[in-house]
Amino acid sequence: LDKGCIALTAIARALYSLDYSEPDLYLNGMRHVQMEPVWGGSVDTAAELRAVCAMGLTATRYPDKLQKLVDLLVDKEWQARAGAVRALAAVGSESASLLLRFKALSGDPEPEVLADCFTALLSVEGAEALPLVTPFAAARDERVREAALLALGTSRRADAVEWLKGQFAGVADPETKSCILLSLATSRTDPAIEFLLGVIRNENPQLSAMAVSVMAINRDERLRDEVENALRSRA
Repeated sequence: LDKGCIALTAIARALYSLDYSEPDLYLNGMRHVQMEPVWGGSVDTAAELRAVCAMGLTATRYPDKLQKLVDLLVDKEWQARAGAVRALAAVGSESASLLLRFKALSGDPEPEVLADCFTALLSVEGAEALPLVTPFAAARDERVREAALLALGTSRRADAVEWLKGQFAGVADPETKSCILLSLATSRTDPAIEFLLGVIRNENPQLSAMAVSVMAINRDERLRDEVENALRSRA
């Protein structure tokens, strides 16, 4: 009777928030599939439940949690696969890291799963993940390329920021340049902000406008003043 699996998912979130540490309910949730009719067929509404329960399982002492997370890595629904990736990042062990590497290299039809995978690897492995993630920033698939670029910025790592800055000048595609600028803005680090202000001051009008646009995600009054000063300097 729980249409859309809304109540079960809310219960699972509450248990996880309360540090509930018994594995059985989480294991049941990870196995739960709920097909509901939609126009032209049916849809599994329990994918998010499985993802939440995967995170819950990581907080327990269940000995075979990695085995269960592997099962979820090949789930039919991308939300469940993404949940397994985030859960592996929470485990953070060497074995979990190897599974994340395998998932990144084997690919996924949904870019959001790969984005979570890149973010997880940079979080778990740090500098060692950079050589694995950066080649995806040149992928033919625009969505995969953007997922890698944004993950590098989200990591807020100094080496990732330097890599993004180095790539900017050598990229010809405006969309990729825009994504690099957005990634740098997302990092919110001082070197990234200084680079963006430099683009506003010194690059051509199109790139300057791109940099102004991505800086809008930072609602800091001080940064807003610095952007205005950069624009005045340009004028």
